[in-house]
Amino acid sequence: MNSSFLIIIICFFAFSEIKAQNAEQYYSIAVDKALLKKYDEALLYFTKAIELNPNYDDAYSLRAGVKNEKGNIKGALLDYDTAIKINNQNAEYFSLRAGCKNTLYDFAGAVTDYTQSLKNDSTNSTSYYNRGNSKRKLMDFRGAVADYSKSLQIDPKNKLAYYNRAKAKTELKDFSNAILDYNKALQIDPNYSDAYTNRGLLRINQNDKNGGCMDLSKAGELGDKAAYEAIRNLCR
Repeated sequence: MNSSFLIIIICFFAFSEIKAQNAEQYYSIAVDKALLKKYDEALLYFTKAIELNPNYDDAYSLRAGVKNEKGNIKGALLDYDTAIKINNQNAEYFSLRAGCKNTLYDFAGAVTDYTQSLKNDSTNSTSYYNRGNSKRKLMDFRGAVADYSKSLQIDPKNKLAYYNRAKAKTELKDFSNAILDYNKALQIDPNYSDAYTNRGLLRINQNDKNGGCMDLSKAGELGDKAAYEAIRNLCR
């Protein structure tokens, strides 16, 4: 790149930062900093935007995201709380706050937030999927199956939804349908080693030792070292 042109670009960004005078300008600079993973600088600019506009819900939400990236989960929750107080119709804010609650093992709180997110946007397959994960952590396996199923109605190519629905069905001792879900996950991704491992163990449990050991062998070929240990223990 021409050195003179590079100097012009650097001066442009420096001038933009110096000349920022309103919340939107500080917000824009903060977003750029966050994209460059300059999180400390991003926090400063988001905070300046919020000082100029205390009702800037997007700034609170993105500042929360930066705090989350830095490991300040409780600080992120506080910012999501404020964003939601300002705008409780934004489904994404509830979903993002739910993610923080999951990180803090507040799975019941996460379910509540995902539910509110889905009230605001009932077409979001990811929120159904994530709520299913939270319900599974709470050992609400039937509720988890229902949420994974709803997610798959919207996005039938989500291999993780099939995989985790299979795990929930296994907990419910619905073994045959769990195997069918692992089959679906593997149709979507034939190199899904975890699905081979779990299907293999389930097949062995259901007296299909040959099929189960073949699955474990495939999982091992795909890099799952634990599968080889299972073969040594179960496939002799």
